[in-house]
Amino acid sequence: MRGPPPPAASWPRVSSAAGVLLIITLQSLWAPYPAIARLVASGAVFALGAVLTLRWIFPDSLTAVLSRIPGGQRVCGCLRLRPLATGHAT
Repeated sequence: MRGPPPPAASWPRVSSAAGVLLIITLQSLWAPYPAIARLVASGAVFALGAVLTLRWIFPDSLTAVLSRIPGGQRVCGCLRLRPLATGHAT
């Protein structure tokens, strides 16, 4: 037996579960549309649910990830997160 997963493995699971639950809850809104529209709507709703969950429950982890990618400081600004101080300009 390996034991419980490390804490770092919990935030992707929680945010993904929130995205899936949001899709399940809202899928009746786009059910009458063609398959491609349902796919786009489901993807957008999943992404929105996952990002907002990360923002509300795990802001420090999200900020750490965003600080390492190009444009991450701009995304931090949109999500009203305080970006980490870096030694280089982006």
